[in-house]
Amino acid sequence: MSDSLGLSVNKNGGLLVVDNPVPQARYDFPYGDYIYYKSFINELSRVQEALINKGEVSILSEETDLSMNNPGDLLKLDLYLRDITSAKDGMQGLSGKGLKAQLDALAKL
Repeated sequence: MSDSLGLSVNKNGGLLVVDNPVPQARYDFPYGDYIYYKSFINELSRVQEALINKGEVSILSEETDLSMNNPGDLLKLDLYLRDITSAKDGMQGLSGKGLKAQLDALAKL
């Protein structure tokens, strides 16, 4: 029996073979960096637009809108913006290291 992940198991439920399924798409490191940076800019634009138009914004980790008149909500928003910026920086660093390793491997060929 084989599942969609390419794992084959025997009749006792033990792992028999691990196949490498064919990937549906291939992304290189600069494209991955672009995808994450684009999602970061989209989220930042969404937050900015909500603040300008409504004076309130909802963040992905909260169910309620954050008001700009509440110091606690401002702190939550600040921490959220720092979090998504930190995640963006981490992804940029990761894609940069991956690209460097890829170029070093290709240079040795």
